Amino acid sequence: MFHLQERQLNMILGMLFGASVLLFCIMALPKRGAYSEQRQLEGMRDYSEAWICDYVTNDQDKLKEYLDEEDIKAGGNSIREIVTLPASLPVKAGETLVMTNKLPAIEDDVIYMTLETKGQSVEVYVGKECLYKSSDRDLNISAYHMISIPSQYHNTNVTIRLYDGSAGDQERSGQSAEKKRTKPMKVELIRYGSYNELVASEFSKNGIYAVVAVFLFLFSITVLALWFWIPCKTYQKRLLFNASLMGLGMGVLFTLESRLFQVVTGWNYSLHFARAVMILLVGVLYLLLVRCFVYKKKVLFLVDMGILFYGVCYVSFMVLQGFSLISFETVYRIGEVLFGLVILVYTVVLMVAVYDYGRKEGRPVLFGNSVLLLSMLIQFISWIVNKENASNMYLPLGFLLYFILIWVYGLKKAMYVEPVGDTKEEDEEKLRAEIVERINPNLMFASFHTLQKMIKSGSANSVKMIYYISVYFRDNLRALDKADEVVAFEEELEHIIAYLQLQKTRNHLLGFTVECKEKDFKLPRHSIEPMVENAVKYGISGKENGGNVVVRSYRREDGYAIQVIDDGIGFDKKQLNRKSPTSLLRLLDLLKDSCKAQAEIISKEGKGTVITIVLPMLDNDLLEESYNVEETAEDESR
Repeated sequence: MFHLQERQLNMILGMLFGASVLLFCIMALPKRGAYSEQRQLEGMRDYSEAWICDYVTNDQDKLKEYLDEEDIKAGGNSIREIVTLPASLPVKAGETLVMTNKLPAIEDDVIYMTLETKGQSVEVYVGKECLYKSSDRDLNISAYHMISIPSQYHNTNVTIRLYDGSAGDQERSGQSAEKKRTKPMKVELIRYGSYNELVASEFSKNGIYAVVAVFLFLFSITVLALWFWIPCKTYQKRLLFNASLMGLGMGVLFTLESRLFQVVTGWNYSLHFARAVMILLVGVLYLLLVRCFVYKKKVLFLVDMGILFYGVCYVSFMVLQGFSLISFETVYRIGEVLFGLVILVYTVVLMVAVYDYGRKEGRPVLFGNSVLLLSMLIQFISWIVNKENASNMYLPLGFLLYFILIWVYGLKKAMYVEPVGDTKEEDEEKLRAEIVERINPNLMFASFHTLQKMIKSGSANSVKMIYYISVYFRDNLRALDKADEVVAFEEELEHIIAYLQLQKTRNHLLGFTVECKEKDFKLPRHSIEPMVENAVKYGISGKENGGNVVVRSYRREDGYAIQVIDDGIGFDKKQLNRKSPTSLLRLLDLLKDSCKAQAEIISKEGKGTVITIVLPMLDNDLLEESYNVEETAEDESR
């Protein structure tokens, strides 16, 4: 079944980030706000009363309220009224709303006037001088305008001209003239005051996003530095790397979500672009993080399909936006829904992996996902109960707790070190015992003795005997030279067959069968062959009439399976120990630590033994790559 390789995942992620940066530089970066850089005042105040509004309308009720019947019959449709904001005015489609008021008389050098619009362009004049003009891009987005007004204009009249850009959209959509006439133009609250007060006001609304973003940046960079520093295998610490990338991505998203960023930069269109891109990218980063806890083939397929789906969505949304068929604000809302659904769906996936497939190491991320879902639910309920003053703290705090759990678990996993010998003498003694046991001198001497007899008798099998001795001796020496070397199973199988052939020349009652349908996977050298030796040495040798050994490999849903089966005397699993370097428990620990392998041992006294090893497919794909990277680093250091 299809699944993505690590290099392919990195390529997709790199392409998405590269495209985002390029599009941001081309489409968004030049579209900055137009307000002054002077920022020194105090006091934010409401500036929404007594606005004189001039506009053209076809609303008959308004016309009857403000004009005489004779003026209406003569075609008059211009109205002047005094309103208090927020207000909804029935401005004729394609016409401009002109709002006039007197600026406050205060002693500060500069005051800031703020206005929010949705699909409207804004121009601000004092007399004939234009103090502010919004970008044409603001017609397609919800924009936040900050207009700086120097002190020489205080206590004078200010004019705001609003043009609704949706008129063109109405023409393209084929709306009737009646609908176009009756569509109101909404004008939000206007405030004025100091820059410092503006920052404080916006921080009180959703400053929690900025605070959490700072924590995420600091923690992510720290964990990323630890990822470089921790001296363990790359595939063992990829969780840290993916969690750090997602932490940085969420930090950027929370920074953009905070109005403080908009206040500091003055970005409108650029902000909407960046938010739309980041909500899609963090979805991909989240799936890469989930991928670190996936071992079943079908589940891996679902995760990879999710990543490809996000890639397709990214390209589709950018193309649609390029043709002005969809706004970045809409993309962001769709991305929010998709992200929430992805978290929900893959929480269920992780739950299945943890409880159905027995993957206990997935419990921390499952708990973290539960925290995310709970925070999303509380945030949603808070918004439903009080839309105007809903608290924004639940979601960012939920993500902060989520990342703390993932980082702690990832660091604990990456920094775990197997206990070593207490003294140098003990280590040297164990090394000598391992060398002797792995070379297997008794078998080698017996094999050479058998070879001598074959040569003297002129047996044609002496050439094969020499070949099997050389393969067995070669692989034993390589296992000593590179104890952690990763090899193809086919190479390990060659070693196994050589050993069984050597044993068969000594004991003709030994029978063996090799049924290997799957060989295209990796594992540590000398990890399976000692299990076969144990089957022959302790299982078959105990039977008077010999016995049989079967070595089998095949593919399962959860990975690559290897079976070593014998019909020997069997054993009690309680008698297993780790004293010998090639003991069964030591071998299983090696496979578990290096490959995340799972093992099942079934043994009945007098019946035989079945040992099943399952190597997870995802970890196996990363195993050789990690080993090659470390080998390259060692060669460079030499």
